[in-house]
Amino acid sequence: MNSTLQQLIHTLKSAREAKSLSQRALADKLGIPQSHLSKIEAGQVNVKLASFVEMARNLELEVMLIPRQEVLLVKGLINSKEKIQHSHEIKPAYTLDDQETNED
Repeated sequence: MNSTLQQLIHTLKSAREAKSLSQRALADKLGIPQSHLSKIEAGQVNVKLASFVEMARNLELEVMLIPRQEVLLVKGLINSKEKIQHSHEIKPAYTLDDQETNED
C-alpha cells in the first residue's frame, strides 16, 4: 500500500477513534464484518473507492479532489478553523465566585 493511501486510512481510523466508535460499530454501519474493517485499517487489504467514501461519510468526513495549487489554501482554512475552535475552549485564569467571604 502506498504512503498516500496509508495516510488516508490513518485519518479515517483517527476519526473513528475520536468519535469513540469501535470497529464493530462502524463496521455495522457499513454493513461489513469487523474483521474486514480491521484489515482495512491495518493496510492488509485494498479498499474500493466507493467503500472508502462511505467510510469517510459515516465519520462525517468528505472526500474531495483539490487542485494542487490550492492545497495550502485549504490547509490554511482548516488550521484557522481549528484555532478559532480552540480559542473558545480556553478557560479564564480565574473566576469570580458568587459567594465571597468577607473577613471584616
